[in-house]
Amino acid sequence: MFLGSLPYLLGIRVDTLPPDPLRIRSRVQQQHRLAPFNLPEPAMKDAFRVGICWSGNPHQDRNHDRSIPLELLLPLAENPNVMIYSLQVGPGASALAATGAQGLICDLQEDLTFHGLVGAGNALLGLDLVITVCTSVAHLAGAVGVPVWTMLSHDPYWVWTREGTKTPWYPTMKLFRQPEAGDWASVTDEVGTELTALVNARI
Repeated sequence: MFLGSLPYLLGIRVDTLPPDPLRIRSRVQQQHRLAPFNLPEPAMKDAFRVGICWSGNPHQDRNHDRSIPLELLLPLAENPNVMIYSLQVGPGASALAATGAQGLICDLQEDLTFHGLVGAGNALLGLDLVITVCTSVAHLAGAVGVPVWTMLSHDPYWVWTREGTKTPWYPTMKLFRQPEAGDWASVTDEVGTELTALVNARI
């Protein structure tokens, strides 16, 4: 039996989904007090801290559908009031060097690999926002209750349903959907516009 079948077997629907108890967040916060994940400080005081992830496991059958070229996310780093942290681990992280983005984006791969998922949860708690494709980062960010924007392909994994910007699974998550297959530029443009408005509202 797949875990994804449990809602069906338990008779749970979107309108009867119980509230998230945030137990994972509580465990991560407890661990955070014992061993905090020290994010590198941004050059500008009070900069908006944003973590990004652009690719999932390359061995997953549809990873090419859910992954975004890092180049489309680089404009996010042009805002002087934003500090971008890479949450990417594994082969996809090589895009930082391939695009010459090391000077724009703070690479957390080494620390995240060393500390594992609990360490990653600690890192997320230190961010103002996570922007990611459909990966474990999206689910972890949602589970620990940090603001997260998840960018979805035109034909996403079933848990994200087919429409809407909200998901009943994670109250702090907003969904950004491709208007048509392959159109990531529209998605990243929308994300960039909303990020600029969010940061400007805080200044």
